[in-house]
Amino acid sequence: MTEEPASCCSRRGSDVVPIPGSSRRPHLRDNLAALDLHLTATDLGDIDATVPDTGAQGARYGDHGIALIDQ
Repeated sequence: MTEEPASCCSRRGSDVVPIPGSSRRPHLRDNLAALDLHLTATDLGDIDATVPDTGAQGARYGDHGIALIDQ
């Protein structure tokens, strides 16, 4: 997750919390940088217009991933 999506998620309300992965230091730096990125209402409107809120779509795991669950 780069700074922009994380910042966008965190500005949606106190009940929305981005949960980015930080398995490597560069990812952690990117994720922490989102705290300092301030998106305007115009920025959020542009994001909403570009990326429609259609909810989650598709399977979370493929057949191989499903076979590995609970082993």
